[in-house]
Amino acid sequence: GHRVVHGGERFAASVWITDDVLQAIYDNVPLAPLHNPPNIQGIEAIKALLPDIPQVGVFD
Repeated sequence: GHRVVHGGERFAASVWITDDVLQAIYDNVPLAPLHNPPNIQGIEAIKALLPDIPQVGVFD
């Protein structure tokens, strides 16, 4: 799982990371510019290395 600092108003609990969720994390970069970009890099790295492994986002 990935700790994601800011999920905006959309995420207040843990969710499976889908393409839609990943896009929402991108959309929320202005709300957490120091934290969300490294989270995105980690999510995308795992997605590239282990594409069949589900990922979870845990939002603050």
